[in-house]
Amino acid sequence: MSKPIPPYDPRIAAETDFGYTTPPYHPDYDRFIRLKEVLGRIDVAKSTLYGWIKDGQFPRTIKVGRNTFWSENAINQWMNEQKAKETES
Repeated sequence: MSKPIPPYDPRIAAETDFGYTTPPYHPDYDRFIRLKEVLGRIDVAKSTLYGWIKDGQFPRTIKVGRNTFWSENAINQWMNEQKAKETES
């Protein structure tokens, strides 16, 4: 059984580059993030990112209506996998 997600506490929220605050990281907390934030985290061209998705090398998008998102947890997991591959080499 997973732990309950802690309540949002603005005193300990982390300010992001995009001008809004998010709760501190919790493994059971997930949020949708947009392309701009994904590209800001991994610093690649949009065409490279979509090529990786097409090749199955990057988490797929989540469509909600006409909006496109990624799971923040999926992106974090992918980044951790890339770091692990680097340390294995």
